[in-house]
Formats: sequence, structure tokens, C-alpha cells
Amino acid sequence: MKKSLIASIFLCISLTTIVFSQNTSTNLLIKHLYTLASDSMRGRFYGSQENYLAALYIENQFKEIGLLPYKNNSYFQTFLVNQSIQCRNVVGIIEGSDSVLKQEYIIIGAHYDHLGFQIKNGKILIFNGADDNASGTAALIELARALKAEEKNLKRSVVLVAFDAEEKGLLGSKFMVSQIPLEKVKLMVSMDMVGYYKQSKKLIFKGVATLKDGKEIIKSIPIPEKINIEIRDFENAIFTATDTKYFLEEEMPAFHLTTGLKSPYHKPEDDADKIDYEGLRKITDYMTVFTREMSQKETLTYSGKLPPMQNKAKILEGGFSASVGANALHYDKTAFERGRSGFAFSGGAFMQINIKNFFSLRPEFLYEYKNSYFPRTENFSSPADNIQIHAITTPLSLIFRTTIDPSIYFFVGLGGYYTYNFSAKKQGIPMAFNKDIYHHEGGMQYSLGLCVYNLRMEAVSRLALSPLLIHKTLNIKNNAYYFQLAVVF
Repeated sequence: MKKSLIASIFLCISLTTIVFSQNTSTNLLIKHLYTLASDSMRGRFYGSQENYLAALYIENQFKEIGLLPYKNNSYFQTFLVNQSIQCRNVVGIIEGSDSVLKQEYIIIGAHYDHLGFQIKNGKILIFNGADDNASGTAALIELARALKAEEKNLKRSVVLVAFDAEEKGLLGSKFMVSQIPLEKVKLMVSMDMVGYYKQSKKLIFKGVATLKDGKEIIKSIPIPEKINIEIRDFENAIFTATDTKYFLEEEMPAFHLTTGLKSPYHKPEDDADKIDYEGLRKITDYMTVFTREMSQKETLTYSGKLPPMQNKAKILEGGFSASVGANALHYDKTAFERGRSGFAFSGGAFMQINIKNFFSLRPEFLYEYKNSYFPRTENFSSPADNIQIHAITTPLSLIFRTTIDPSIYFFVGLGGYYTYNFSAKKQGIPMAFNKDIYHHEGGMQYSLGLCVYNLRMEAVSRLALSPLLIHKTLNIKNNAYYFQLAVVF
């Protein structure tokens, strides 16, 4: 009986410890948010004194919690932006308890920088970035505290990182990826904008398909308090990328945790008083359980799947395009260099062969419908007849790409085209080929454009070198100008 009583007391104490370790302090979350997102931090712009003060605050919290420093007794992982601006990730480590699995890392990150401030009409507008991303940073600090309290239950080592210069282009996480032994990283999670659970009514896990059996694993994790979790295979946002990007490029499983874009995103109104602190507490408690469970999994394996926007440039791509623009006739040896423009449309398919990082070869197969106008008499100010042409055009262009990353690039195209005109009418009356108009046409094609993931936008010019209309004295050529949209597969 005595032994049973002692065992019961011990069990109660153990359960109390576990529950307490999962019960994040709302007051501490409030403290972190109001500190990091205060006006005195001036928006925590990378490289600023206020950004450095934010880093010191996070470092002091990591020290107080008892995290191991990143390197040489320092929590700072410093790097330079533009070769002169010093930035720093703040990194703390909890070593795993398993003699084998502790050699593997789970990285939990949240960026702490934001947009700084602006002076507008003599007034200072401070972008405090409470949700983006003081919320994730506060959750990171309290997650560190909770995990440290139960570190004996963590088999894998957990690396907690407050990333700098995310708003500059994910530079803090990019630098970390260049410094760590990649083969040891089994999972990365970015907590970015997690302060609006009440408004969003859901916690979104993006990127779970990058982990083998990711959906099943997440569904199996117990939830300490009722919280609605939405699971998405991939992170597909173009303009709101987070710190998972460069981990994914190295083929590591990486999740983005967020409550979505419910806050005043990148606006001065993103303040600490608007944060849902009760929801943030629940999210932090859930992440404590999530991280512990992930640290105990026998294996965490990359699935081999990446979101479309992360796929590296393929050797062979293809897709469909549609263009609208204007078409006009060009006259040689006259006072009037070109005639009145008419509507033009083209659409079809293309292939793109990516030869090197900066060069591609692009053949296209297009249908064209072109309108133009030609004077009825030798007097070029006389009324003009409308000419309508249906044609098949096959451009071939050499593409010069300026790569931002494999999926975003500006480009210039230079090449030629061949056109077969198969139908032509003047004022609705069919024109006779080889008497009024030529079947065959060739010329130069120039283009300038931007490709963003699977969408391509392009300005295209086609300037004929061979004549279009048969005329006894004039050399009449066709010029076409298009704005093109294309979907790339």
C-alpha cells in the first residue's frame, strides 16, 4: 500500500511536470511581443541598431533558458549583407538524449527582422511587425523554454534559430544552410506569422509532402488543447516565401507554420495589441508536443517531393502561350514608313531547352490572326482597306537569362521566324496567293520578359525581312508587336 501510494504520488508529480512543460505562459508571450514590436525597436530593420537590440534580447532569453550556444560560446551566427552590413542569426541548441539520434538535428526557426520605418509627410511610420514576425519569435523563445524543461524526452538535437534579414530575401536562413552539415538536418520548421489564430480559425502546416508520410505523422501527433490544424502538401506562395526556401533547395523536409495573412501584412498597423495571445499560447504548446514527437521518430526521411516553385530548372520545359497586340505594314521608299495598325492575336505551344544556367533555345508553333490596313490608291492618305490574315508561325529564339533563382528570371530573346500565310482577305474578299500576297514570310524576332515560376510575361516584336504583299513598286513588309502570357510546365 505504501509503495502504491509513493508510486501514485510520483506519477502525479511526473504528469504535473509534463503538463506544466506544455503550458506556455501567456504573460511571457505578451512580454516578448510588446518588447520586440515596440516603437522603440523601429521595425527591427536588418543591420540597424534596433535590430541588434532585438538580437540581444533573444540571446538573453536563450541564455536564461539554458540553451547551448551556437559556436565558441556565442549564440550569434554573423554574416554580411552587401559586404558591409553586419547581420546575425541567434542560435541555441538543446542536445538530444539518444546516443545515436542526437547526431541528427531538428531546426525550428522564426525570423525576427522586419521592415523598419518610413518618414511620410513629416511623420514617422513604424512597421512594428507584431505578427510578422515578432509572433513567431515569441513562440520560438517559449518553445525553447518548454523543450528545455523536458530535454530528457528529446532524442534528436533541436536547433532553435531566430533568423535575421528574412525581409531582405531570406538571407539569414540562406547563410545558415551554407554553414551547417546538411546531412544531419532531418526536418526544418519555420514559424512565420502565427499570431492571428482567432481570426484565421486554423493553424496551417504547409510543406508536409516534403517529409515521407508527413500527413500521417502530423495527424498522429496528440494535440494538447483543441486547435484546428490544416495540412497542405506544399508552400506555393510566390511573394510571401519564408525561411524554408533554401532548406528545400537542398532537399530537406521543411514545413511552414502560419495562421495566414489575416494581419495587416507589411503595414504600420501590425501592432502587438492586435495579437491573439491565447491562440499563440496554444500554438506554442502544440509545437512543444510536435517537436518532442518528431525528435523521437525512428526515421525522418525526405520524400523526394518539392513544391513547383522550388523545382530546379529542367533541361526541357514546355507550355502554352497566348498573345495580343498590333500588326502594321511597313513600306520602303515612301514618305509613310508604316500603315495604320490593326489587332493581332497569336496562340500555341512551345518548348524550351535550357542549355546552361543563362542560355536556352526556344522553338514555338503558333497560330496567328493579323489585321492591317493598306491604302486603296497610290495616295497614302486615301481610305485604307482592311487586310485580315490567318497564318502558322514557327519562331526559334536564343534566350539569354539573368537568373534570380532557377524559377525567377528576366530574359532577352533573339532569333528568327518563318510564317506560312494560309488565308487572306481584303475588305472581306479573298486575296489570291502569289498574285496579291505571298504564302511565305520570314524575319527577325526580339523579346524581353520575366518568368516567375510557372508564369511567363513577355513583349515580342516580329519584323519581316521578306515582303508580304505583291506590289509593282513597293516592298511591303509585315511588323507585329505582342504582349504574351505563357504557362510553363
